[in-house]
Amino acid sequence: MAGLLTRMTEWLIRAMVLSSFVAHVVLFLFADIRRHRAFDWRTLLLWLAYQMSDSIVNYALSHLSLGSTSHEQQLIAFWAALLLLYLGGTDNITAYSLEDSKLWKRKALDVFFKVGGSIYVLYKHVYIGGGGTLIPASAIMFAVGIAKYVEKVLALRGGDLSSIQSTRKRQPGATRRQKLNDEQALLVAHDLFDICKGAFADFWVVNDAREPSRTIFSSESLTLKDKCKVVEMELSLMYDTLYTKASVIYTWRGYGVRVASPVATAAAILLFWLYSKDGHRLADVVITYILLVFTFLLDVRWLLGALASTWTYAFLTDRPGPLHHKLVCSGRWQRLRRAVMPMDPRWLLLYRLPSSSYRRWSGTIGQYNLLRECTHGNTRSGFFSRQLKKFASDDIWKEYQYSRGFEVPEQELVFERVWELLMTPSRKEKEEEEKKKEAKPEALVLGHEDRRLLDHALDFGPELQELVLIWHIATDVFFLHIDEEAASSPDGKVIKTLSDYMVFLVAVRQEMLPGLKLHSLYTETRVALETIWKVNAKKSSSCRPRTSPRGRAREKKLASALQCMEGKLVDSNKSCLYKKSIILSDGTYCAELLLGRLEPSDWKTNPTKEKSLKLLQFFFSGPWWEEYWKHVELQSNMPRLLKFILKVWVRMLIFGSVRCSRDSHARQLSRGGDLTTIVWMLAVHAGHCRTDRNA
Repeated sequence: MAGLLTRMTEWLIRAMVLSSFVAHVVLFLFADIRRHRAFDWRTLLLWLAYQMSDSIVNYALSHLSLGSTSHEQQLIAFWAALLLLYLGGTDNITAYSLEDSKLWKRKALDVFFKVGGSIYVLYKHVYIGGGGTLIPASAIMFAVGIAKYVEKVLALRGGDLSSIQSTRKRQPGATRRQKLNDEQALLVAHDLFDICKGAFADFWVVNDAREPSRTIFSSESLTLKDKCKVVEMELSLMYDTLYTKASVIYTWRGYGVRVASPVATAAAILLFWLYSKDGHRLADVVITYILLVFTFLLDVRWLLGALASTWTYAFLTDRPGPLHHKLVCSGRWQRLRRAVMPMDPRWLLLYRLPSSSYRRWSGTIGQYNLLRECTHGNTRSGFFSRQLKKFASDDIWKEYQYSRGFEVPEQELVFERVWELLMTPSRKEKEEEEKKKEAKPEALVLGHEDRRLLDHALDFGPELQELVLIWHIATDVFFLHIDEEAASSPDGKVIKTLSDYMVFLVAVRQEMLPGLKLHSLYTETRVALETIWKVNAKKSSSCRPRTSPRGRAREKKLASALQCMEGKLVDSNKSCLYKKSIILSDGTYCAELLLGRLEPSDWKTNPTKEKSLKLLQFFFSGPWWEEYWKHVELQSNMPRLLKFILKVWVRMLIFGSVRCSRDSHARQLSRGGDLTTIVWMLAVHAGHCRTDRNA
């Protein structure tokens, strides 16, 4: 019986080692998916592999340390050194989440226990058992394993935002050309990367006007498209810093480890080949060869990837000297990068180094439309989505369901409007300084109606989530009553996309918005909307709706029902819709205001309803709206009105981006990135541009 248990334990250890090997391969192959995907089956597999890596090694080392000493177990004990190496992880992932980096001190303490356990296993089974050439092979792989494991801990420390803040430093820049392809944009991003790190770690970097690359965003000859490209590259470098080993790879110590690792592994393979295999199972010998050869190929991959990376170019550029002259000035580094990048991808481990374009944002955003969800439900549910809804949390399912594959239409137009508003303060800086007012305090968390009364009484501004929901309803009702030509114009497409995107943030990614997390506000609004739809789904509206083009009949019917309820007054001069939902009431009223600019004689505000100037200011989020709104009233045409609505949405997008917490932006980098993060980084550079102009 004891012999059977021993055999079972040995085979279980073999299974654990192979599982650790598979987890290592999964991390290597799928880690970069997180740059462009928030959630799918590959990210689920990656998460499982990341979680398994530590627990498997703990289990295997504990059983090896308790097992009996025998010649047959020498090879199994030799795997302890390889397990330690796998604990060090792959170069393209160290932290799965931002919290992993914050726990780097705990991981540093764990190094002593894992290293101590490996030493005990190797001493007990290999050294005392007279392992021959397996002893130096174990020593070599053990040394490489320690180096990689310590690197992981140092990378976790380097990815902690507080550590980045404490070790901040200026990095000299280099002159670049003004028209940028992806490769050139990545090199410029390296020059400006300390600005990006400063934004995430909350410290200000002073620009040097003598360095052209550091004032490149102030250059009129650089297109906005190239500026966005540089920002995307900067964020990808920040991803490297937070979630990979970039902070330790591109140092003299890191390069030394990568040069020594394949040499050491090749020596270990040779020593194992010379080792006598008599008395060992064929399966153990095969497993050992697989592990060693895989480790060697992966070490070569990491060496080539490190040498051909633009991080190395930046490293050499920042340290001018003989090495910089021999590698960069002579063009040898560029030739090495061109040779490594097109490497045949059919080689499993030596697949080509991804081109610079893989670092760019995917260009897709989440979309969530309240009227469509309430009238049609979600029609994009596939098999994986249905299974995920059964077994995963509601937040995970919504993230998967509503964040897939929605490309931003007229993307250049979006960023043009964003950059235009970001740079507006620089032209009016003197006026703004004279008109500065004290910041308004946040509204208290009360019931929605009571909180609204308090907001009016104390002149508080609205929470962004409330404003987004109001304008989302207003935008949908407005667009359901205008002609298709206006709705399909470039401005119209952008408005609808931004409206659905901001509601997606409210419904799915509240951590990407500032202020109070009022999830109940969204929930109550949707419940009220669903109730109204159920009541009106099978009966025609009692009031005559506006004439509108065909299509989306259900949503138009719901919009008409909202307008009818808004027109019916009950006690205290409050509408029937107001009693159901303040958000729906305000959104519908706002839509009527917009429609009234197009057809003033077709609809008039109920004079008995108290919608004061203060409430209109609440709708349009700030005193800026009044002058522009009057201008719209004088020019009552569709293009001007669409530009006004677009300006409202762009302002909310910018506000949400710059007021979102830095930690939320950092977390989202590992979930596919987000439009708000790019807008925030554009705002950071716009701030530096204004500083440069005032210097």
